[in-house]
Amino acid sequence: MPQHPRELTARQYFSYAYRARRQVWRFTHDSGDQEDIVPSRRLRVTNSDAQLSPLLAGLGIAELPEFMARNI
Repeated sequence: MPQHPRELTARQYFSYAYRARRQVWRFTHDSGDQEDIVPSRRLRVTNSDAQLSPLLAGLGIAELPEFMARNI
């Protein structure tokens, strides 16, 4: 379990090809401190469902829409 956002940069990232925002993840601590990371990409998909099998197998991390993450 990562303890700090910087630890996520060592993980493989599965990205969605049509994501509107650039591939920067911004984390904000309760104190207001911010940390931006750019995860390394391993798999780029055009269908978010295609990310589920490798994610559930523990092969990487991804940013999912809330409706998908809620069901995992």
